[in-house]
Amino acid sequence: RMKSLEARMDKLEVRIANLETRVDSLEARMDKLETRMSSLETRVTKLEVELENNINRHIQIVAENHGNIIDKLNEAIRAENRNLEYEIKVDALIKRMDKHDKEIAYIKNHIA
Repeated sequence: RMKSLEARMDKLEVRIANLETRVDSLEARMDKLETRMSSLETRVTKLEVELENNINRHIQIVAENHGNIIDKLNEAIRAENRNLEYEIKVDALIKRMDKHDKEIAYIKNHIA
């Protein structure tokens, strides 16, 4: 009975040794995983800082320039409207002048 108990104890010791080896391997893998997680957290923090400092600033600059472009576009539209108005007035004046030229020519021909 003693030998049987010793054999069982030996098997148990081997199994425990195997289990300890597996636990050690698992701990090593967990350490690697924790290192990778720490590195990933550092990279995420850097990205967040980049977002806050640069990208938000660039978005603000684009938004400001967008406003400036809209203002310039509105100003160009107003100028174009004034030009169109002047073209219409000049066309009307040219038509009147042509009419007056014809009337003057008619009067000259009938007086002379």
